[in-house]
Amino acid sequence: MIGPIFLREGLVTKFKDHISSIPYCIVIHNGEMHSIRTENHLAIEEVNSIVSNFTNAKYPIVCSAGSKSSIPFWDYHVALNSKNNDKEVFVSELLVREPRHENMIKGILMAYYMLINKRHNYERLVVPIELVKIKEFEDIIFEYDSNKKLTYLYNN
Repeated sequence: MIGPIFLREGLVTKFKDHISSIPYCIVIHNGEMHSIRTENHLAIEEVNSIVSNFTNAKYPIVCSAGSKSSIPFWDYHVALNSKNNDKEVFVSELLVREPRHENMIKGILMAYYMLINKRHNYERLVVPIELVKIKEFEDIIFEYDSNKKLTYLYNN
């Protein structure tokens, strides 16, 4: 079963080994749009930087395949942070596999549903890329600020 989990100490080495050996596309890195290019094997410097950013993120969400799978992690992973006393959480890292666009949307929506709720008390998810409204998710408002190059997702 595939499920989102927070990256914690026991999984860090497995996660690092996985993203070192499986091709990924870095969509967002250090809070900025990195690229939407073809996936490839990440250089050791990229892996170290990404793992560091994930372990230092407030919400390092990885998509786990479950204990019975031969592949420990799947197609999208997202790290998020927030400012103190803020109602926003922002995407600082996003890794995806093919199909890139579909997995990018899945990763962002996974983060949205995990954090934009009463439990975490956040009202908006901020993504440093332009996203368009997704018909299947009518309950989510997508607002793009072209000056800041940020998309805001929040409840209708």
